[in-house]
Amino acid sequence: MKKTILSSILFLTVVTTKAQTFSTIDSLLINNLNKKYNGSVVAMVMQNDSLIYYKALGGYDSTTVKAIASLTKTFSGAVILRLAQEGYFSLDDSIGKFIPYATRLGKGSSTIRQNFSHTAGWDGITGNKYLTDPTLSMEQCVDSIITYDPIIYTPGKMFKYTGVSMQVAARAAELATGETWNNLWTNKIKIPLGLNATQFGVINNPRAAGGLVSSPADIIRLARFILNNGKNTDGVQVVNSVLMQEMWKDQTNKAPVIATPYPVNPPYNNPYNADTIRYGIGTWLDIYNPVENYQEQISGGGAFGSIMWINRCNKTCGVVFTYSTFSKVCETTFQVIDVVNKIFPKNCYATSVNETESQPTTYQLYQNYPNPFNPETTIEYEIPSNEKAEMIKVTLKVYDALGREVATLVDEYKRPGKYSSTFYTLRSTLPSGVYFYQLTAGKFSQVRKAVLIR
Repeated sequence: MKKTILSSILFLTVVTTKAQTFSTIDSLLINNLNKKYNGSVVAMVMQNDSLIYYKALGGYDSTTVKAIASLTKTFSGAVILRLAQEGYFSLDDSIGKFIPYATRLGKGSSTIRQNFSHTAGWDGITGNKYLTDPTLSMEQCVDSIITYDPIIYTPGKMFKYTGVSMQVAARAAELATGETWNNLWTNKIKIPLGLNATQFGVINNPRAAGGLVSSPADIIRLARFILNNGKNTDGVQVVNSVLMQEMWKDQTNKAPVIATPYPVNPPYNNPYNADTIRYGIGTWLDIYNPVENYQEQISGGGAFGSIMWINRCNKTCGVVFTYSTFSKVCETTFQVIDVVNKIFPKNCYATSVNETESQPTTYQLYQNYPNPFNPETTIEYEIPSNEKAEMIKVTLKVYDALGREVATLVDEYKRPGKYSSTFYTLRSTLPSGVYFYQLTAGKFSQVRKAVLIR
């Protein structure tokens, strides 16, 4: 039966590996099958173009089709990049350029890029009402969002995870091309990648951020497409490699986070101990090397528990496919990814670099104390030794929950060393609430959160 299942995935070449190599993954899946994965799970791992691991439990196999919720975002992100390649719009075009109604209501300034990276400013409160209504057309859905969903922060200033922004961008794509979103998805990505099992559950109002059903085989095809910089299984360049890099870039510009479903400082799949996971175009930027300034791995995941990842440092990609909940499965699935990454060494960095006795450049923004605070809090930060710059330009700014700058604590050149700065609150009229402070030093930037209670 296993041979039959695998033979249906025509593009995969199964290589021989020692069974014990993946025994840890076997144990993780089996031991958590009922507790985390609701009795059914499929795991597939590829390296380059070879399937190196496959496990199907509980009646699922590589062809099983289930709703994938927000994993849809990565598929839709590929559509947006294909359309940008074909010149229908720039990622930095405003949605108001294509949806004049948004401009008339003062909501048209956010860009396609911002709408596909959750930084467009939408609150998202209308999502459950309009995105899930099968009686609406895409036009009616988006017009309703634009009418009733408030813009709660200046576009680009904050990150708030919501599906409405991608729906707005998908409608802009319809108007830019004269095609429906479903047709665009079908012709630009589904057919070129051979994603035969993947389709929107609702056609007249397809949910660009969460409406696809798919299979493990199709999801890993998409992952392989990303790993191969936009080429399909026949070697055809469906999206050019330059635009594909947008999936690997921080599109949020390290904006403070209002809301995110990604775990804060996850215990696994987090080798550099990141406290905030950033976002690309439909992708989570989940392993970023701060020393090399290099994005090693990206991923996509959905509320129903299916998670896909692509690691370009060890040339692997994979999917753990289930029908459960993200909160239940993420820790175990992150462990699976972590095991894969430990099996295969990284090959993305040059090995001939002359090593010196100096320590790697590592900036650090420590938590403020106390937190919550009143009337003041102390923020500590450290600037490391840097042989190329004796003095380093440093800024430390504070923003409110709407992304408005409310204080500049530091804006000067600093020598390497540990510093602290005090955020005084009683000298201002700042109300109780959540605030974000951002340290910037050269290309480095880090954001943390503080809570003021009066």
